[in-house]
Amino acid sequence: MAPQVKLVYFDARGRAELLRLILHQSGVKFEDQRVTFADWPALKPKMPFSSLPFLEIDGKAYNESMCLCRFAARRHNLIGKTDVDALYVDQILTQSDELRTKQIKIKFNKDEAEKATLAKAYAEEQLPQFLGNMEKRLKDNKTGFFIGSAITMAELAIYDITENDLKENAKLLDKYPMLAAVRKTVESQPNLKDYLKNRKDTPM
Repeated sequence: MAPQVKLVYFDARGRAELLRLILHQSGVKFEDQRVTFADWPALKPKMPFSSLPFLEIDGKAYNESMCLCRFAARRHNLIGKTDVDALYVDQILTQSDELRTKQIKIKFNKDEAEKATLAKAYAEEQLPQFLGNMEKRLKDNKTGFFIGSAITMAELAIYDITENDLKENAKLLDKYPMLAAVRKTVESQPNLKDYLKNRKDTPM
């Protein structure tokens, strides 16, 4: 019997969307429970480690978004075929998460002067460097994928992390054709097409 799986997070992509993509791509049936920000203060003390997202498997809850992504990708064979493949995938996951942290610091910064400084560094230095590094990795592998010749968590992570910036600039990937192709590859996956087409549009 398949395990009973529930993912709990806010009604946003945020730090849970990559895990959603992994689960959908893997054909895992799960309950996608969305928590409102208004309800969060009352729910927080009841949550493992007082944070979201958490993944519940057969009634037992587990925390930390990147740990959950690695666990799910490993369980469902989305980390490549070798330890070195898994290392490459993990590098891309870590780089993507570091970029997300920069995005969050900008979005929720209440100091307008500091926010402008961070946004300038992000747009002019950090984001182009990240995209350039990812494009180079794709060119080096020569298959259209980051490792091997099949989709892994790496492609899903890139799809997810570029969402916010593409909302701001639809031409963001014009200079990075291989990254643009990765997004199309993700969108064409049979287990992801309907979800991506019909999912709710959220700010983050």
